[in-house]
Amino acid sequence: MPMYTAGHVQLICLVGKGKASSILWLKDDTFLKSPRFQTVGESSTIYIEDMEVKHCGMYTCIVKNKVSTNRNSYFLTSEDILFILICVALTSIVALVSSLTTFIAAVIIIVTSKKTQDPDRQQELTTVFVIFQLVSIISLLIACLLSVFELGFALWCQITAGFGCFLSLVVIIYISILFLDLNTDEFQSFLSRKIHQSIILTCEILCLAISSILIHGSVTNLTYCRYPHQLLIVRGLMAVLVYIFLVFVFATFFISHFQEVDMQMKLKAVREATQQRFLQI
Repeated sequence: MPMYTAGHVQLICLVGKGKASSILWLKDDTFLKSPRFQTVGESSTIYIEDMEVKHCGMYTCIVKNKVSTNRNSYFLTSEDILFILICVALTSIVALVSSLTTFIAAVIIIVTSKKTQDPDRQQELTTVFVIFQLVSIISLLIACLLSVFELGFALWCQITAGFGCFLSLVVIIYISILFLDLNTDEFQSFLSRKIHQSIILTCEILCLAISSILIHGSVTNLTYCRYPHQLLIVRGLMAVLVYIFLVFVFATFFISHFQEVDMQMKLKAVREATQQRFLQI
């Protein structure tokens, strides 16, 4: 039977009758020899300090005496150590969906910009793209930061997460400095330039790859700790639906705002033209 206390776990093997000549512990059919495991008393209790993902598994207590041999097994897991992994999985799923959406949006804008020169249309499409891009990068940045400090991930996965943090910050700075000034022509037409097309599409491909790696790493660890896949799928779908709703609301708001500003500018231009005609008369 396990006892949880603030991240510390005690697995207690109780001898009901008689006296045990020996008590052995196995984890996943392997005898425990790790120095992180401490025995208390006559090998009846195992003490695990600061439980991690690697401590998940099937623990078996084997009690022997002169007459018989008994064993008792228990699969050890904990919701506390899986919280960060669940957060990484959900934010990575959102980042993957958002990166895929942003990639498709970038391709559509690039193709559209070649067929139309309407600046208002380009501005609307670019605004939607920037919203998708920032949501995607922020989601990826959160997932990468959590992964870097999660000890349950393999080293190569943590290195990938570190690179993802660097890439996310670079893209955020790139978008913010160059393209968030909505009054510039650069913002309205940056995806029509080949250098910006190459940078954006390359970043999106890298984001897709990093998100997929983080999803794979988190799901692998959650599976190792027997976290229900059905629950993870439901939570992932809910996270994606929330993402779609929020992006739709923001995109609608910004497009409406730009249309209102554009209408005001056109009315102002009409008034100025009318005043000039009146003065000429």
